[in-house]
Amino acid sequence: MQANNVKTAPATSAADVTFHVVDGQSSDGIATAEACDQECKMFMLSACVKIFGFALNAVWFGFAVAALARESNASIVDECHDSVLWPCLCTCCVLSGISILESLARFRRSKAENAEDDLLGALCSVVVAVGVAIWGAVELSRPCAVNELDTHAVYLMLLIWVISTAVGVTTIILVSFYFCYACATEEKLDRTDRPTQLAQTIVDIEGGM
Repeated sequence: MQANNVKTAPATSAADVTFHVVDGQSSDGIATAEACDQECKMFMLSACVKIFGFALNAVWFGFAVAALARESNASIVDECHDSVLWPCLCTCCVLSGISILESLARFRRSKAENAEDDLLGALCSVVVAVGVAIWGAVELSRPCAVNELDTHAVYLMLLIWVISTAVGVTTIILVSFYFCYACATEEKLDRTDRPTQLAQTIVDIEGGM
């Protein structure tokens, strides 16, 4: 009679055992997979920005040097006596050449841990580029330059420099806001690498300016 009161435990299938075993290890595995996936995405984004920015910078540099060689400062001054478009574009070429050399040096290192060390230099380069771009915008907006030099290669290459600098600075600002928003909304453990990622992104964008 007592044997009839004994309750047997429900049978546990192999699928349930497998599920619980996998579920016990899933948190660490998923976290690792997400971290690897995020790291791969950041690496691909960084590589694309570096290659694309370097290519655009090198192409612009080649055309700008060709424009300076084809048109002298004297020919520009003959049409606009107070114009300094040629010296301004020459300054832009110097900055672009320095940026290309810095990008080549970063390609050889290409380590994320150096991003924060390069950030100060990148920000200084951005400030200088913005100052030269403002100078160029003032020169491009002069009535004589607009009316007489708008078809010259020197004018066009300087205009491209001003526009690309404005786009680069705007991108840096938007990316910085994005990372600040990500740091504010993510868990504390998920945002420890955000400063390094932001520094790397700013350095990459600056290399293409």
